[in-house]
Amino acid sequence: MAARLESIQWTDQRSISEIVEDAKGCGVDYLVIHARPEAMPTEFIQQSVLQNPSASMIAFVDPNHPARNPRLTSLLPAIISFIAARPEQDLAIAISVQTWPSPALACDCSQSLCEFVVRMSETGAVSFVETPHASTGYVVPPLTASAVPTQSGWMREIVERIHVANAKGATLTALRAGLFLLNDLFDESHACSQSIEGEGRYHTGDYWHAILHRREPDYGNSKYWFRRVGKHPIFTDLAMGVEHRLQRSAISNPLANGAWDPFAFVDLCAAAESDPVLKEWCEQVQYLEMLLLLEFSYREAAGLVST
Repeated sequence: MAARLESIQWTDQRSISEIVEDAKGCGVDYLVIHARPEAMPTEFIQQSVLQNPSASMIAFVDPNHPARNPRLTSLLPAIISFIAARPEQDLAIAISVQTWPSPALACDCSQSLCEFVVRMSETGAVSFVETPHASTGYVVPPLTASAVPTQSGWMREIVERIHVANAKGATLTALRAGLFLLNDLFDESHACSQSIEGEGRYHTGDYWHAILHRREPDYGNSKYWFRRVGKHPIFTDLAMGVEHRLQRSAISNPLANGAWDPFAFVDLCAAAESDPVLKEWCEQVQYLEMLLLLEFSYREAAGLVST
């Protein structure tokens, strides 16, 4: 039996709570929020919700988005996955009307779609469904940034209560440093990484510290922290990802004999200040680096990395 769907755009002026309650009264099963103007085929959404009956929310994601690859969405808890990749970049969100947690989540349109979805991910099961309808592009964290984004208050609150079972020592703090930095919360990220200076087998907190200073930008300070990090385990995957990108561009090679050279990349980022093409390329590489480090930070916190 087909599920009854009601589709809306986030720009609707009624509160989500009102819309859900009205939909429930009309026998609607799923409320579909389209994050972008293009609508996804109803048939595809119908099939997906029927295949995920236990999910209170389904995120229809672009497989080309680096933060939405199956490895990350299957490994990371949904809330961390959403914080790492803004959900307003997803193609659509389907909410199960019957499991709507209205007493715990009264969202209205004064809140961003990002906040709404992140808070929803705390309340129940979330499934990710890849769609063949890929976007024409996605927004990545800027190469350098200093302004505090408007969502800083609620994002700070949520990241601070992120919990990983049995996390030991500095690992959870390093994970929080990364989540803050992915959302341009520099002061909060800096406080986390500075508080665990030199800790951990792989100095993952120091790695986040080095990226932060590269993004300020304070290139000399960034190199200082990269020297403290030494060779990090993500360098192998990062070099492979960069080599793939180099095959499609004329960018100077930040690899040394096929290995990732963080100091060469700092120099490229400095050169990118006056080169828009290089800047865009560096932003894509930096995002890959941050996602690989986020994955490693979570695995380290969860005890999946030898310490």
